[in-house]
Amino acid sequence: IRKHTVEVLKKFKIGYADGGLLIHLEGKGFKRSEVQKSGLLNSAGKDLFNGSYVYPQYVRGEVSHFTQKDPLKKQKYQVKKEFWDKDWVGYNQDAMHEKEIVLCEGENDVLSVAGKGGFQSAAALIGSISEQQLEALPGYIKGKIVYPCFDRDEAGKKYEQAILQRYAGDEYDIRLINFEGAKDIDEALNLSSDPKAFFASLISNAVKAPEA
Repeated sequence: IRKHTVEVLKKFKIGYADGGLLIHLEGKGFKRSEVQKSGLLNSAGKDLFNGSYVYPQYVRGEVSHFTQKDPLKKQKYQVKKEFWDKDWVGYNQDAMHEKEIVLCEGENDVLSVAGKGGFQSAAALIGSISEQQLEALPGYIKGKIVYPCFDRDEAGKKYEQAILQRYAGDEYDIRLINFEGAKDIDEALNLSSDPKAFFASLISNAVKAPEA
């Protein structure tokens, strides 16, 4: 997946859904009704994910729910929010307890920053930033150094502006990462001949965000 190493995929427990989850779990003694409560079955009672890569979303070390990415971009369904842990903020959010945090846009960005970039305390907000996420973030980022590292498209700019408008100023230490020639940090690290040194330079050259 995206040139991630096997080591990184194992560390983050990334899986592949082949459509056999229900059969597997029934073989383990679970009832269909029990599996349905996880949100991993569709309205027809069949596997929600089939032919896609699966990313576990953790809250306090426990799985909240799963997200998926279809390499063929045919499946866009995700587990409904009613099945999520109410305290979920973002992908790899448990890493936000560190003193320095890289905030990314998607799961593969986190895997690349942690793997190729060698920076372990990376998390992703995924999709459009919600008011719930914005309200919860201060509990994770206040008093820490935060490096927004979003995509270089219009959506990424909106991400960055949302963070800056809410948190830039004396209470927060937001430092802006700048890279060119790539659509996102995942691609930028893949293009680099020495991704760890490249990412270290991005961190060291990050600029303190001005007050909004």
